[in-house]
Amino acid sequence: MMDAEAALLNILEQRDSHRTKAWASMGGYKFWMFGYHASGWVKMNQLLPTKLRRPNPFKCLVHAAREEARS
Repeated sequence: MMDAEAALLNILEQRDSHRTKAWASMGGYKFWMFGYHASGWVKMNQLLPTKLRRPNPFKCLVHAAREEARS
């Protein structure tokens, strides 16, 4: 069984991996995979203690999509 520190490190590594893969997917016009990895980033971030959580790196895309939807 994993100890707590190893589990936290695993979640942090997965979160970072999802972020990298999400941006790579977006850059390659692989929107389905972007959604998969972006949601993975959100889930890993939610699993962390509050002090280790980070702001959503995809928030700028959400704002851009909302603006585009209004026009």
